[in-house]
Amino acid sequence: MKKNSTPRIVIIDDEPDILYTIKEICLYGGWEAATASDGKQGYELCRVNKPNLAIVDYHMPDWDGLTTVKRIRQLDSAVSILVLTVDERQETAEKFITAGATDFAIKPIKSPDLISRIKINLRINDIQQKYIEEKHQVYIDKGISPATLSIICDYIREQGGG
Repeated sequence: MKKNSTPRIVIIDDEPDILYTIKEICLYGGWEAATASDGKQGYELCRVNKPNLAIVDYHMPDWDGLTTVKRIRQLDSAVSILVLTVDERQETAEKFITAGATDFAIKPIKSPDLISRIKINLRINDIQQKYIEEKHQVYIDKGISPATLSIICDYIREQGGG
């Protein structure tokens, strides 16, 4: 999760009733929630809001859930993505996981299950964020020792050209 802030969730579904219900569940859980009625709008919300979690419906006009998941994953390697769908086929779940989703659930989903999945996916996001920060910190901390820098500089000078 983003440090010192309330977790942010983007909900993407073309059904207004579902958007409303999931947003209310998120608010009940103490999370910020923004909604989008299609994949392109949801992608833009993710680009601007940098959420910790995106909840994405599969069957939507224009960009379907699979396209939306792929685009969001390209945008952010750490964001958790929970896909909700009525499609119960294992191959559908596999497509979404391969595309970058972190979780997959069948509709209709009950509030306690959704709240649990949100909490788990926010923890996954937190772990991913920490991993990215630690990986970045290794490059910063490691650096180049003065002796190695001297060897590199001497070598470059000896080459006599660009």
